[in-house]
Amino acid sequence: MRTNQGSNNDLLSRNYQGRTDIDQLINTSPNGGRDLTVQNNSGYVSRDKYNKLKDLNSKLKATLKEYIQNTKDKERQLQIKEEQLIKYEKERIEFQNKGNEELLTQINELKIKLQKQNTKIRLLKDSSKTMESRLDEQKTNFQVELDRVQRMYELQQNEIKEHEKRYLILKDENSILKQAMQQREDQCRYFEMAVQDDRQHLQLLEQKIKELQEEKKILQIGIDNQISKIDETEKFIKLNNQRHQQEINKIEQEKQQLQNEYLSQINQKKDKSKSLQLQIQLLEQQHNQQQKEELSFNKIIQEQKQDYLRLQLQLEDQKSKTDQAFKEINFKVQEVKELKLKLESQKSLVQTYEDKLAQYDIQYQLDQNEKQQMLFDIDQIDQENKKLQHLLYESDKDIAYLKQQHEDDLLQIEKKIESLIRQLNESKEEQQEQKKLIQELKKQVISSDEQANAYKNKYLKAKQNQKTLQSEQKYLEEKVKLMESERIFEEKEALKTKDYTIQQKQVQQSKIRVLDEIQSMIKQHKKITS
Repeated sequence: MRTNQGSNNDLLSRNYQGRTDIDQLINTSPNGGRDLTVQNNSGYVSRDKYNKLKDLNSKLKATLKEYIQNTKDKERQLQIKEEQLIKYEKERIEFQNKGNEELLTQINELKIKLQKQNTKIRLLKDSSKTMESRLDEQKTNFQVELDRVQRMYELQQNEIKEHEKRYLILKDENSILKQAMQQREDQCRYFEMAVQDDRQHLQLLEQKIKELQEEKKILQIGIDNQISKIDETEKFIKLNNQRHQQEINKIEQEKQQLQNEYLSQINQKKDKSKSLQLQIQLLEQQHNQQQKEELSFNKIIQEQKQDYLRLQLQLEDQKSKTDQAFKEINFKVQEVKELKLKLESQKSLVQTYEDKLAQYDIQYQLDQNEKQQMLFDIDQIDQENKKLQHLLYESDKDIAYLKQQHEDDLLQIEKKIESLIRQLNESKEEQQEQKKLIQELKKQVISSDEQANAYKNKYLKAKQNQKTLQSEQKYLEEKVKLMESERIFEEKEALKTKDYTIQQKQVQQSKIRVLDEIQSMIKQHKKITS
């Protein structure tokens, strides 16, 4: 690639060559060595040649102006390039300082990041260890709590089974007591019916007493005959009363015994069903015994009635028999009163049984409520057990997730460390590249300095060439003026001299050579400027 210095040197050399050629032409021309006064007498040139020379002169002036303008443009370009070089030098220094500062800051930031990553890794390792120990402790605590809940659940199940057994026992006892109450109610109704019968019997006896009073006189006769029989019957009645009193005492004792047994049954709930069954069996036996005794007593009463009727028939005339009959009636009334008292005692016993049954119902309701509460507690324990199992499952999942997350975090940390190492290596490589770039920039700066020096040298040479061109321009202008004066002189001389044609040819040839040289110089100048 051709430089401006080379083109300017070529232009100067060609201009110098053209100038020397013109000088040679002038010196070698037939009229070049003559005096102007002598040449003026040679003759005149034609108008065409004059116009051609004028055009050539104008072209030469335009070429010189263009050359001067090009030199000025080149000076401006050189000045702009110098300013760019100064600006580039400042930017290079700023960029170099900025790059060094950025490298230092990046290195410090990378060191800080590495320290932070190392601290994070240590903290994560410590937290993972503490988390694993905490999870192990939670797992053992959950296992202990689960075992405790399992034991409580088994105890509650056993208690529920015991309560169900006790409920069944109490249910059986309740049914047995209800049956006993029904039997007692039947007995009360039976005793009431017996009292009603006794009342009817008393009414009949009162009627019979009236009849006996009427028949007293008749029975007075047969009293003496029947005194022995009356004594026997009195003995029998006394024995019967004693036996009946013994039975009443026995019943009272049994009643007291039953009360004591019921109290013992209340205190001892577990043996209650068996004792109640035994008591019910005893009561049934006693009831059967009482029924048998009542049947026997009724038989005795029937027999006594028969005897009494027989006595009535026999003792119609006996007064003593009527008195004895009154005594018997009083005894019967007393017996009825005793039976009423016994009935009242039985009613009180029935009331105590009803109270006990009410207590048993209340206890049964309490047991039912306790059973419901225990079932509710068991459901709560089941739910808590399920919750604990779910918590254990969730804790296992959390442990697995935390372990996986911990492993992922470790992998991420390792990847970050690797990336940081890569970044550090890349930063080192970038630092090396930046160092290389700085070296290249230094080389470019050196080359730019050399280029600037070359531009300065070119600028100085261009200034020198401009001066030479200006001198050449002046020389050419003088040469043109000289040629113009020569042309005018030759035209004048041509008109005067005889050898006009020969001189015209010589002048024309010399001018053609000059024009060719000038045109060649213009072409070269255009090529150089383009």
